[in-house]
Amino acid sequence: MTEDAITWLKSLPAFVSLRYLGKNIFVLHGSWFDTSGFIFKSTPWKMKHENFTATGADIIIAGHSGLPFMDAQQDLEWINAGALGMPANDGKTSLWFATLQAGNNGMPRTQFHALEYDFTNTAALMTDNGLPETYALTLKTGIWDNCEILPEIEISQQGQEIQF
Repeated sequence: MTEDAITWLKSLPAFVSLRYLGKNIFVLHGSWFDTSGFIFKSTPWKMKHENFTATGADIIIAGHSGLPFMDAQQDLEWINAGALGMPANDGKTSLWFATLQAGNNGMPRTQFHALEYDFTNTAALMTDNGLPETYALTLKTGIWDNCEILPEIEISQQGQEIQF
């Protein structure tokens, strides 16, 4: 990365909050308490709820885990859009992202989307530039080579189609 790109990245806020369709939305990377923390669908709701309490959010949009999911309880919604840099360990080469838009009831509605891209070229570029071959293989197979960060439930879902 160039020095300008690094400087720009450092200038970005750690969190973003906004109001949309009457809901307080908070965007973060891992969790409010740990930017590098992992929150998965199977993560106990108590841990997610602590993030809602700390941020005052009705909806939290998070990342870092690499697995797309939505978990809603008590009029609160945790959304993880997936990752644009890595398949979701489901055996497919597509990447995931999510959109938030007004539903028929005027409330925010989350919609998940698979993104097809030239994974073959991307994997070749990674290999050509000395990046880890295991990561390039993940792009080609859609299966993670290492699941040490995953809870047992998510490990058991490796290679399974993601359902919403």
